[in-house]
Amino acid sequence: MEGLERLEAKILERAREAREEILARARAEGEAILSRAGEEALKKREEILRRGERGAEEKKQRAITLAGLEARKEILKVKDDLVEEVFKEALERLRDMGEEEYRTLVKNMLAEAARSGEGEVIFSSRDAQRLGQGFLDEINRERAPGSGGADGLRGGGLKLSRETRDIAGGVILRTPYIEVNNSFEALLSRCREELEPQVARILFGEL
Repeated sequence: MEGLERLEAKILERAREAREEILARARAEGEAILSRAGEEALKKREEILRRGERGAEEKKQRAITLAGLEARKEILKVKDDLVEEVFKEALERLRDMGEEEYRTLVKNMLAEAARSGEGEVIFSSRDAQRLGQGFLDEINRERAPGSGGADGLRGGGLKLSRETRDIAGGVILRTPYIEVNNSFEALLSRCREELEPQVARILFGEL
């Protein structure tokens, strides 16, 4: 599916471009977290020693271990946040791509979803205004019998829905039998599980 492939490419492209910037930020935040954890452990150690309680060494080690666990949890959260940022920026890049590139992408997505050549097309409010029925009529003409298109239209062709959805971009096709969600968010959700390890590997050099 071209829409899914385009989304995957944008995500990996963003990860590669942001790698050094994100790694520098991750290192700085990781060092700050570890520094805070070490300071906290040291304070607890000094407090225990001052009190002169029994088992001070055990308590000191426990405090250091707990501080280390908290530091690791914070580092993992930082990494998760950075991966999430890559996916969000990829989504924004898809939404903000050039007009002609975007029209071509949506056409291909509709060709994949509307095999019968008909259905009700739901856009975001932004795309409903800038593309509209005129854009769908253009697709209908290109795919009509005798037009030289890959397949001819049956029925009434593609029609613009009065309904819009709160999506970043892409398209949702509704037929009497099924609703095909090819919004960018849905495509992102479908490919995310597979792509997250690749993004992490690019950003952090992880397996």
